[in-house]
Amino acid sequence: MAVVAAVRNEAAILPLFLDHYRRMGVTAFLIADNASSDATGAILRDAPDVAAFSVETPYADSLYGVAWQQAMVANFRVGRWSLVADADEFLVLPDDAPDLPALLAAPVMAGFDAVRIKMLDLYPRGPLSG
Repeated sequence: MAVVAAVRNEAAILPLFLDHYRRMGVTAFLIADNASSDATGAILRDAPDVAAFSVETPYADSLYGVAWQQAMVANFRVGRWSLVADADEFLVLPDDAPDLPALLAAPVMAGFDAVRIKMLDLYPRGPLSG
């Protein structure tokens, strides 16, 4: 099980992102780093379960990271489960799923090669500073 992501200057949230998915049973990360100027590159290099790819093309020219994600999946993840997520996206599993690999191995998933996940954005009332 791997997570595929495109990031830029995500040093503040990247350790939380990596830890969240590791606790869910993810054992590998493929991450395109789009010319980060903060500590993102160092965090990625120091993580033994991360394969980091440096990309310099403008984000918009990559279809907003989709082209990089598709390239990583096509070259390294064909026929294997992968979760595509942004650094600020944290999947929440059903209460009866011990981890992501167990959920994907459940009998109800037999025969599937993809799963669509709904995303729920949550925002507080008023300014974020509150």
